[in-house]
Amino acid sequence: MYNGIGGFQKQSIMNRPIRAPSTKNETTLEKEYMREQRRLELIREKQEEREYERLRALYGTEEDKREIQARLKSEIDALVDARKSLDEQEKMEEERFKAEFEDQIKFAEFIEQDHNEARKEYERYVLEENLRLEEAAKRAKDEERDMEVEEDIRRPDFFKQAFMRSFR
Repeated sequence: MYNGIGGFQKQSIMNRPIRAPSTKNETTLEKEYMREQRRLELIREKQEEREYERLRALYGTEEDKREIQARLKSEIDALVDARKSLDEQEKMEEERFKAEFEDQIKFAEFIEQDHNEARKEYERYVLEENLRLEEAAKRAKDEERDMEVEEDIRRPDFFKQAFMRSFR
């Protein structure tokens, strides 16, 4: 960039023109500021309330002290009841999970038993089929042998060839 004096000026971030600030963040800044002020105010109020309750508990009348003690007792009872209900819910959930787990185990055993029964039935079927086929093959062999015997008996020269030979 030429500086007009006869030389060039080095580029620098400092030489950039100054822009007007954005107005977009102003609304969010105001909202954040208001939110933070409300939060701080609530914290202050809670602290003041706690301080007032402490002073009442320490220096208050007997009626104030009984009232505070009754309120604390009711809060503690509510917490104990809430804890008991949580324990009961956890126990019920645990029992439900246990029951579901037992159901899954029973279902797996049922499936395995069903599978074993199906396998045994299939093996029984295969055994019966093999026995039937073996018997059929034996019958076919016997029938073939009987047919050969009948055929040999029907041939007139069978006995001559088979039994009337001379062994000399």
